[in-house]
Amino acid sequence: MTGDDRDHASAAPAATKRADRSGPGVPLGRTGVPLGRTGVPLGRIAGIEIRVQWSVAVIGALVAWSLAAGWLDADGDIGSVAAWIGGICGAVLFLSSLLAHELSHSLVARRHGVEVSSITLWLLGGVALMERDAPDARAALRIAIAGPMASFAIAAGAGGVAWGLNAAEPESTVLVVAAAVAEWLAILNAALGAFNLLPGAPLDGGRVLRAWFWSRTGDRLGSQVRAARAGRTLARILIAVGIVEFALGAGLSGLWIAFIGWFVHGAAAREEAEALLQSALGNATIAALMTSDPIVVGPDLTIAEFVEQFLLRHRSAYPVVDDDRLVGLITLPGVRAVPPTRRDATRVRDVMTPRSQCAIAPPDLPAVEWLRDPRSIDRLIVVDQAERVVGIVTPTDLVRVAQFAVATGATA
Repeated sequence: MTGDDRDHASAAPAATKRADRSGPGVPLGRTGVPLGRTGVPLGRIAGIEIRVQWSVAVIGALVAWSLAAGWLDADGDIGSVAAWIGGICGAVLFLSSLLAHELSHSLVARRHGVEVSSITLWLLGGVALMERDAPDARAALRIAIAGPMASFAIAAGAGGVAWGLNAAEPESTVLVVAAAVAEWLAILNAALGAFNLLPGAPLDGGRVLRAWFWSRTGDRLGSQVRAARAGRTLARILIAVGIVEFALGAGLSGLWIAFIGWFVHGAAAREEAEALLQSALGNATIAALMTSDPIVVGPDLTIAEFVEQFLLRHRSAYPVVDDDRLVGLITLPGVRAVPPTRRDATRVRDVMTPRSQCAIAPPDLPAVEWLRDPRSIDRLIVVDQAERVVGIVTPTDLVRVAQFAVATGATA
């Protein structure tokens, strides 16, 4: 499934019992940064960086254990070693199928001019980080449907392998395990594709629904809001089903379904909020949002002087300039990291966020582009062509615009 303007995600819930669904979203990392920008890089496929979160190891281990201790080991003719080898192979193939799902979205997106910078595998599946939205409704539909089609293709291929091996009535333990893993992989990917086609964002079915609304109305943001609201309704149903299953004795399976529903609800709510915010921003530029001529500090100021002269009187973050050019940003967390006994000997340049790690934009940048830089979640520094600081945009400014969007019901 595709995520918002930039993120596309798929998930694999119920891995402990049956990894048979995909879940979704526009998940955010621990700092609010989209997950597509987090994780450990493993390499590149077709020029797209592949990243992995630590939680993938947990899911992989659970899948391997589920297969080895479950239906593989239940066959008296299969030893524990063979069962665990089969379980590990199944886990690797499972994660590979999630990667194939995301790669399908990504490659189709690139055919339509949408660049994909990375794919990250994480607790609930995968996230493809797309640099912008699809150019039109038809492209959005093709990008959205590519993932489920890949899952169905894998299901068909694995099912064919399982059928061929079972038809041969293999006596070899290796072939028996291979047939069992192939059959499981076929069922999993069929369920993965089917679940993703449920009509609600951020699932792929929600993307299809959004593309349909978009093609009929020509309103991209309005279509995103409607698909997100459908996703919230779907999420409530999943939560209810999960709670009922748990009450009827389904145990962790019911709780997992409810957790997936909770996650889908949160991701759908974020997509709706982003669409409303983009609508409120409209064609406004950064200049319309920024605080002009912010107070700046020099890099050679000591932290003690900075606290006394600036921090206790004004804002919690300041651009740092040297010879009228931006060199960094000093923030309250950076100051707090310096023990009081060392503040007289520590200078601003020692603890500031360097310019290369700051979100920087010209004043004529469209305001919606601000949302595309994860570093701007803190604040955006506005500089002119001469690299002079002319303004700053803070989360407070974003909240003000968001409140306006809610008050006016933009794109509702």
